[in-house]
Amino acid sequence: MLTTFHNPRISGEQSSDLIRCHATRIKELQANKDRWAVTDIDERIALLDKIKRDLISVSQSWVTLCMEAKGILAHTHGEGEEWGTLGDIYNLLGSLRQSLTDIKKYGRPRIAGPVVVLPNGQVSARVFHGVK
Repeated sequence: MLTTFHNPRISGEQSSDLIRCHATRIKELQANKDRWAVTDIDERIALLDKIKRDLISVSQSWVTLCMEAKGILAHTHGEGEEWGTLGDIYNLLGSLRQSLTDIKKYGRPRIAGPVVVLPNGQVSARVFHGVK
């Protein structure tokens, strides 16, 4: 399923080009899924480190392009939300790296808090520090 949105700054031809580009990238991902499945942990950690470094270098243009695509004005709450989203992605990359480091060291990711079985049989785990 492909979700689209209307942006008056993007022509129909540009939109079609974007859809074709995304379709090509999805095919590329599908073609390489088996290779990714056998990628070792150290290589995955190195890749995450590179993504984090590269993300810093493109962060301003990333936010600017997102704002333009959504029609968000500079110096507004909308711009702050775009920076916040980018920060969330950056933090998620760190969490993924930590999980991979844990898997390498302990054989599995560590959980921030206790894992308990609730009275209804549901398993509950605290996954964020300081959140109950």
